[in-house]
Amino acid sequence: MEKLGQRLMGRLLGRQASDGGQEKPSGEQAEDSAKPPRVPESRDGFLQYLENGLIVRIYLKEGVTRVGRSRHMDYSVRSPSVSRAHAEFVRRNGRYFVRDTHSTCGTYLNGSHERLAEDQEVELRAKDEICLGNVKMTFLLRNALAEETRLSEADILRVRQSLEAV
Repeated sequence: MEKLGQRLMGRLLGRQASDGGQEKPSGEQAEDSAKPPRVPESRDGFLQYLENGLIVRIYLKEGVTRVGRSRHMDYSVRSPSVSRAHAEFVRRNGRYFVRDTHSTCGTYLNGSHERLAEDQEVELRAKDEICLGNVKMTFLLRNALAEETRLSEADILRVRQSLEAV
């Protein structure tokens, strides 16, 4: 049973199980099983949304990240309200923009009922809500997220006092 669990974890992480059951493709080196899976280098800006009850993150690379329903996009969103090539997210000089690419159901920003003009870039700010059709995404910045979760000196003092009282 343990070997089955190791095989499943290996497949999930893109590695072969260490029980010798299958050979690795030629030229592929064995990876250390303690290493975490690789994530994109650019993790400053990303989109986050729910798909089938799971949180999905789309990391925005330098340049253009294409999002749509087609599997030929950089990221594919499974929803009939999302066009095959719905929108592009542009990262340029540390700033982020969204551009609708002639989508059928439109791209909307922050609850507005006015759809974005096609091919017009609109700058994004942390916590902006972007709707591709009826799929709601939130634009987040990793640095802004870290700042929000950082405890203030007063919060730390309150926690220490409550722990000392116990």
